[in-house]
Amino acid sequence: MNYFFYNNDANALRGHRRTHVLIKEEIAVSGGPPSFGEQLRQLSTGDTLLMYENRVGVVAVGEVEESWDGKSHRKPIYYVLGQSYLDPAREYRIKVKWFIDLTNSPISFRNVKQRLGYQPRGTVRKIVKRRPEVESMVAECLSSR
Repeated sequence: MNYFFYNNDANALRGHRRTHVLIKEEIAVSGGPPSFGEQLRQLSTGDTLLMYENRVGVVAVGEVEESWDGKSHRKPIYYVLGQSYLDPAREYRIKVKWFIDLTNSPISFRNVKQRLGYQPRGTVRKIVKRRPEVESMVAECLSSR
């Protein structure tokens, strides 16, 4: 099992926060050119995702339930026509069971940067060097529930 940061791409939604859609639908998505979908190929069943929102922080933690099928979905679930910088006809998805919802009290981006020494970038980023600290962050979230 690996740990990854997953950016919910809120910037592409022109300021419309839609994290609740990802949690409710139990998915992680990417949109845009096929290379953005390919980033989901890094994820395997059982991997842990920390959903990160730029300038907010970690807003959810989940477990990947399937590998990416390589498909582009024409009917978007997350992106909204007219509210996204990306082509909403190109949405790539995987199933994720979001088991910690931190939308009301996220792990702030300042806290993440202080503890890890960096801010996550990109759609999907594998956590290697700072994995023990990330595991500790997830454990703290679970124990405070």
